[in-house]
Amino acid sequence: MGVSSMGLELGFNFYDNCDTFEKDILPSNLDVLLYAASIAGRPFSLAKGPDVLDVTVVKIDGELIVTAEISDGVMVNSLNAEPDHLTGDQDIVKVVVYLDVHPDDFQEGDLSWEMSPLDGEFDSSEEVVEVQLTLMDILDR
Repeated sequence: MGVSSMGLELGFNFYDNCDTFEKDILPSNLDVLLYAASIAGRPFSLAKGPDVLDVTVVKIDGELIVTAEISDGVMVNSLNAEPDHLTGDQDIVKVVVYLDVHPDDFQEGDLSWEMSPLDGEFDSSEEVVEVQLTLMDILDR
């Protein structure tokens, strides 16, 4: 079957100088490079989404309220006037937030919390989810 691989062509010339790379190329490609690194371990399964479109964290009276907008069906990749591409458009069935650990490296004793859909059901390809944590949940770690 072989080994999966991925290549990214960046820049304007075969050899761009460092100044061009740091000022022009890297800022517009850093998110792509970070995403590619994050799926490198399992590129065929992790690249399927869903995508986290937005995360907000609000601290109220010793509690952290984490809210996230999750989608497997929103048009993405519209930066720099590129055409949009549809993602998988599958229903989201679960969202978990992890603290200081990648999901693939999760072990007993690590912290994670399942997030709940604000509309009460995981039943679509777009969900807004939330979890409420006390600061003690995190500080007692």
